[in-house]
Amino acid sequence: MNVIFIGPPGSGKGTMAARIVKRYEMMHISTGDMLRENMRAGTDLGKLAQGYIDKGQLVPDAVIIGMVEKKLLESYGGALFDGFPRTESQATALLKITDIDAVIELEAPLELVTARMLTRKVCRKCGKVFSTKLYKDNFCDECGGELYHRSDDEIETIKARYMVYLETLGNIKKVFEERHLLYTVDADDTVDSIEKKITEILDRKLV
Repeated sequence: MNVIFIGPPGSGKGTMAARIVKRYEMMHISTGDMLRENMRAGTDLGKLAQGYIDKGQLVPDAVIIGMVEKKLLESYGGALFDGFPRTESQATALLKITDIDAVIELEAPLELVTARMLTRKVCRKCGKVFSTKLYKDNFCDECGGELYHRSDDEIETIKARYMVYLETLGNIKKVFEERHLLYTVDADDTVDSIEKKITEILDRKLV
């Protein structure tokens, strides 16, 4: 089973992805992580991506899709795409290289994602996300890594990223709606409740 999570920054994609991949034994695919892995490893695709990044340019869709296609070869129990695709062309290209069973849109208003992102910290070592409202320590409870507040988790940056997401959302949704793959889940709820809504959708796909 291959699943896509879409939603604005702070909608809970990463938190939900961690739970869902564990429950269904899927591979978690984040294009940001893939870019960093390929650049660290010095692969041909990584070198190509590094060249664009060093020039301050966006990495072309063809390079991203190439990394995704290569990563899918490692997947045996299905994959969960976290925050990808980001554009209509990426969505169309992805559907050409693999089947998608469901696209889950985590719907969240700007006020909600702003409140979440202003109170979140991330582990430098493993990337786990914490809410300072619920977790007061400065070190990760899983790996002991230091927690930090991301520089892009500031009000103006959050708003700008949210607006960019909305600008591309319609075209992305259109691609999946035409294929009856899109399901919308209200992200303004408890983590357990959101997970329950998502698993109900995915369990129907497995029947």
